[in-house]
Amino acid sequence: MAPPDSQTAPPEFSWIVAVERIGTRWQSHAVTACEAERAALARRFALVELPALSAEVRLRRARAGRFVEIDGVLQARVVQNCVVTLDPVAAALDEPFTLLLGPIGRAAPAPATSDLIIDLDEPEPLDGDDIDIGELVAQLLSLALDPYPRTAGAADPRESAVADGAAAEPAVERPFAALLARRKPE
Repeated sequence: MAPPDSQTAPPEFSWIVAVERIGTRWQSHAVTACEAERAALARRFALVELPALSAEVRLRRARAGRFVEIDGVLQARVVQNCVVTLDPVAAALDEPFTLLLGPIGRAAPAPATSDLIIDLDEPEPLDGDDIDIGELVAQLLSLALDPYPRTAGAADPRESAVADGAAAEPAVERPFAALLARRKPE
């Protein structure tokens, strides 16, 4: 699990677990981002503020020990800008997740380019001998964010323009309207 721009900057929130230390029994980790990590993640995801970020993460070896199964719950409090008014919008996130990484110790097989079937149960590739569950939590946070946060009562500008009549549709000229007018009544 490599963070974006991993060659230039370390991840903002890192919590490394060595794959060799993961057994077949569930191993639990409670991860909580400190104030500096939350501030860096808020900048990364263009948030007004990230007052809280934590996760309960469980890991174990699966499928004859060749893969790592991960599940848990992400909890966060976020403040984003409203897409209509730019006012702050606070939200609480409580997101369960499940992930399968692997295979361990060798590269994942390359997908067939002619195969158009996508298997959603296919594991995510595991790069290296460590799993950064902090970066995993950060990526899950980015997926859980509301892409169009709105303050209460903030309407879509397109909807309000139509309701006000300001964006009424122009009259459509029909190509055969003149012929229809000349038609004899039957």
